[in-house]
Amino acid sequence: MAATNMITTLDEFEEEYRRTLGKPLRPSPWKEASAETIKRFGVGVGDFNPLWRDEEYAKKSRFGMLTAPPTFVFAVDPAASIIGGGVDPSRLSNEYISLFYTSIEMEFHRPIWVGDRLFAQTTPIDIIRKNTKSLGPVCFVTGQTEYYNQRMEVATTTRTTFARFVNLHKGVEYDRGNNSEAGNEAPDPLVWERKTRGSQRRHWEEVHEGEQLPDVKKGTYTLTEMFYFTMCVGTPSRPTRKTIEEAGTIDFGGSGRADAGYSQKKRAQQGQFDFGYQRVCWVAQGVTDWMGDDATLKKLSVAIRHPNLVGDTNTVKGKVRNTHVENGEHLVDVELWNENQAGLVTAPGLATIALPLK
Repeated sequence: MAATNMITTLDEFEEEYRRTLGKPLRPSPWKEASAETIKRFGVGVGDFNPLWRDEEYAKKSRFGMLTAPPTFVFAVDPAASIIGGGVDPSRLSNEYISLFYTSIEMEFHRPIWVGDRLFAQTTPIDIIRKNTKSLGPVCFVTGQTEYYNQRMEVATTTRTTFARFVNLHKGVEYDRGNNSEAGNEAPDPLVWERKTRGSQRRHWEEVHEGEQLPDVKKGTYTLTEMFYFTMCVGTPSRPTRKTIEEAGTIDFGGSGRADAGYSQKKRAQQGQFDFGYQRVCWVAQGVTDWMGDDATLKKLSVAIRHPNLVGDTNTVKGKVRNTHVENGEHLVDVELWNENQAGLVTAPGLATIALPLK
């Protein structure tokens, strides 16, 4: 039986969430982009690009030192506070109103240098009600987050959207296709074997519409991959007894993702599943591996269309959409997507990159 003060209907949630629109939430704690935290981030997302891992290599780059990958901001704050906005968190429970991570738009204004300290300020900005085939009525909640460095410069701006819906107490069905043992691939060796463009400069004139990007194989998603991300990118903590009792599991690892029963009953998933922004990091790697050290990632947008469950095998693919010049910058738009073993596109994206001229 629901506690009398809990929000149990979508109408209640929408009404209370709407009251918080435009009101900034509590800023995140500061986090330093040290050599250690940047390297740990790479372990968490499976990205060993030497530009943000090898100090001697980075000294020879245009930056002259280690920099953080663009998605490092997720280690500062993944903007998960958008889930509830300014609504009293004690009144929200996945038992009644569950959630999906649905999309993000990112704009990168300046590099994150080793030694920078950052914090995030998030503001709920929108809530839209829609009817969907698989979930029924859904409230899509959106927030804007600015990531500031110690000089109070905005390094990155994001717009993150989550879906909030009445808990179905079961996993949403979708076709995962063939997932036989023969299709599995160990993810760890791929991290070491992956090749990047690196210091070999990619020039704008040499890029052509329709050009295919090299595949970035991420291997088979395992519980270990989930916990690499949890421990190296997130801010893991020991859950309280109240959290454990509310979740109905003795293992709340990965915010409950490690427990298949919890995932089905509280998060509408078919089983153990990934973090939405984990795949955003993968999609970003698809373009940063390709563009080289002298290019600049300007924008990235990614939609999370389908779940990624433990046992799914993933590959990031991409192709050049077009080239153009804007405000004196020579830009390339690249279509990206994460594809599972069934050929299902689970996370399509679009990136804009500034490339040097010959």
